[in-house]
Amino acid sequence: MVKSQGGNIPSQYFGLNVFLDALHAFAQGDAARAMTLTENGGLEFPDQIGLTRFFGALSAQTGLAAVSRHLGRPFPHAYRLPCLDPFRQWPAGPEVSLTDSLKQMRPGQVLLVYVLGPYRTNGPFQDELRGLMPLYAHAPDKIAAIHLITSHEDKPSSWRDRNQIEDQARALGLPLRVLHDPSGLVEQALQLSSCPSLYVLDHNGKLLATEGMTDEDGYWLALHRMTQT
Repeated sequence: MVKSQGGNIPSQYFGLNVFLDALHAFAQGDAARAMTLTENGGLEFPDQIGLTRFFGALSAQTGLAAVSRHLGRPFPHAYRLPCLDPFRQWPAGPEVSLTDSLKQMRPGQVLLVYVLGPYRTNGPFQDELRGLMPLYAHAPDKIAAIHLITSHEDKPSSWRDRNQIEDQARALGLPLRVLHDPSGLVEQALQLSSCPSLYVLDHNGKLLATEGMTDEDGYWLALHRMTQT
């Protein structure tokens, strides 16, 4: 997600709104609106590299090639998974389904799906949470839910004692649920090449953006990766 640049979190938040609106417009086939949003957004938030690069690609009409075959399409796996945290940091609960979660969302909200594979947490994901928490604090209604999907087995892990960042996230009220996928069905459906990976879904379940956390290049470069030819 967005990393703070100079601590200017409000600017990051408003820039993120423009980013999501432009991405959603493009996903819906409205390239003209996406171009208008990125042009105006680039002027107002010139430090946001995703907006400026997206506008450059649109204005040059070079053609937009999506890196992920899933972008603009429904999430490829309508998962229903038990709410169970191997680390016992987040409360257990009834099964969580993607379909039901989307029904509870409003237009303009996003669902963040983190697929951690065999990890329960690691360095890149902890860095992600550090950037996500101040953004959520400024706009708690923008993020409808956060699903952390893991196939991690319930066994000793050195990360269990180094996961205080999630204690902070829970205290802040992040709507995060840890979903246990022991068979790795979600990973298989996505054909993941790196974990953790982030998927940003709109209220219709369409994939707005995807990012591999191991890249550590920031959420704003998700659009840049979409515009490579």
